[in-house]
Amino acid sequence: MINLVPHSTSSKPLAMQSSLKNLILMITIGLSAILPGGLVVSAETVYNQASLKRPLTRERYPLALSNWDTFLGFDYSQEFKQVYTYNNYESSAQGLLLSARQDYPQNPLYDPNSDDPRINKSQAIYSGGRLELKEKFQYGHIQIKAKLPNNPGLLPAIWLIGDGSQGYGEIDIAEAPGNDNRAYATIHYGDNPTDITSAYKEKTINNIGTKFHYYDIYRFPDLVVILYDGILVYEFNPEISRQPNGQVPLNQPMTLVLNVAVHEGWAKAVDPKQLPGIMEVLEIFVGHYN
Repeated sequence: MINLVPHSTSSKPLAMQSSLKNLILMITIGLSAILPGGLVVSAETVYNQASLKRPLTRERYPLALSNWDTFLGFDYSQEFKQVYTYNNYESSAQGLLLSARQDYPQNPLYDPNSDDPRINKSQAIYSGGRLELKEKFQYGHIQIKAKLPNNPGLLPAIWLIGDGSQGYGEIDIAEAPGNDNRAYATIHYGDNPTDITSAYKEKTINNIGTKFHYYDIYRFPDLVVILYDGILVYEFNPEISRQPNGQVPLNQPMTLVLNVAVHEGWAKAVDPKQLPGIMEVLEIFVGHYN
């Protein structure tokens, strides 16, 4: 039997109690269900969520662009082929939209005299969109309802990047290389970005590019859990990232990042006829750990 825990452990209203009773019945007979607030739980779930029974305050996060910073220029890694511009994101009635296109964009930060690989190239074949939430989070719950483009050559990602206060820490909630129905949850950590340890788990997601799915991360001082549509993908103790100097990179405050990149390798070759590719983010819920 699954020990199911809602987002808050305060006294449950009658509607929630009824939903939980119905949910237990549905799981018992092998069906799927959606909790109030949108958490999808399936009979495939084998994770005992009792460890998530901690006090959380949960709220819908506004998707207005004023809450986000724009990352511009090239990616620091030469594996990526796009330049991020102002023209690849928007906020609409559909939520946040981020795109990758073949439009031969100019680098908005171009400086030919710079040694910075992000700005010393003038143009790319492809453009991409990247937004970084201004608010930083440390412990709590983030849920993103999104549709990730599945176009060949594209690499959409939902991830967290540390503020640098405890070395380099990155938690990729979901990376979805194009032309594949798999998403990857990955951790990267180390004393600095040039010397890191990585590990990942993967999960097949049917209709990843055509339907909305839920991507959740729970962060506590002794536990991180990543779920897709309520199904466990990755569980670890952030203490695994502890460095000899005492820093714990996976326990530092982090920024939520959304981006659509072009990666002609892991994500296969780009098919220009299948561009643009668009990530749709319909809603974000945030639960702060008290």
